[in-house]
Amino acid sequence: MKLLARLFTYIFHPLLVPSICVYYLLLSNPYKFVNESSTLMLFMVINTVFFPVVCLSLMRLLGFIDSFDVKDRRKRVLPYMAVSFFFIWSYFALRTEFRHEILSDIMLGASIAVNVSLFVNVLFYKISLHTVGMGGMVALLIFSIMARVPIFDASYFLYAGILAAGLVGSSRLILNAHTPREIFGGYSVGFFCMFLAFLL
Repeated sequence: MKLLARLFTYIFHPLLVPSICVYYLLLSNPYKFVNESSTLMLFMVINTVFFPVVCLSLMRLLGFIDSFDVKDRRKRVLPYMAVSFFFIWSYFALRTEFRHEILSDIMLGASIAVNVSLFVNVLFYKISLHTVGMGGMVALLIFSIMARVPIFDASYFLYAGILAAGLVGSSRLILNAHTPREIFGGYSVGFFCMFLAFLL
């Protein structure tokens, strides 16, 4: 059971979720992003996965964090700040270079969510970034259907996203990584921050 739980947390790692969301949009409406799909995915992977991982690896090498999971919430501040920097930078790059509003909105929502999570982490408790990411993903799926972005019936993607979100939250509980309050707090922050980004 714990092996499956770890697998779900790796597949839907918070750093991978923005790229998964962009990939979904590229699949849902290839005509909207014609001739840019490969470039957009490369941009997302480099800026929201590769650079943050390199930065976190350096932090671990220098002793600022003891593991990538960072169980001590006091040691989560620097990783939060590093990820926030790359997410905000990606938002501005998507907005000014690619000029696709819905794609930049994903990174705006992710940036807001990371900073709200930092605030909650410092003042209250160790919020689950995994469920923050999944809450944001579900919000994106709902919004994209409401805005009629997909050129096909995307309701099955929404059902799959809700199921995946539930599995990720359950996995974090099985691994004793978070309490139920931290799990549901993450869902709420991710969902509302992403919806806020789309409404701005």
